[in-house]
Amino acid sequence: MSAGSQPSGTRAWKSLPSWAVVGTQDHVIPAPEQLFITRRARSHIAKAPEGHLSLITRADSVADAIIAASQAAH
Repeated sequence: MSAGSQPSGTRAWKSLPSWAVVGTQDHVIPAPEQLFITRRARSHIAKAPEGHLSLITRADSVADAIIAASQAAH
């Protein structure tokens, strides 16, 4: 019960860089909403012409984003 009522603290997206893969054909979370969120977080954005499960259907795009994030950390 307390997990939902306690403040979470500093928002990580305000101080840490982030990366996002946006599925431009997503009908669950449409691309404009995804882009709004990712831009607000100042994420590095990659677009994939896929739906909601781009993690599965475009694993190469997701892997590229992970590699880019890893390289940026060094």
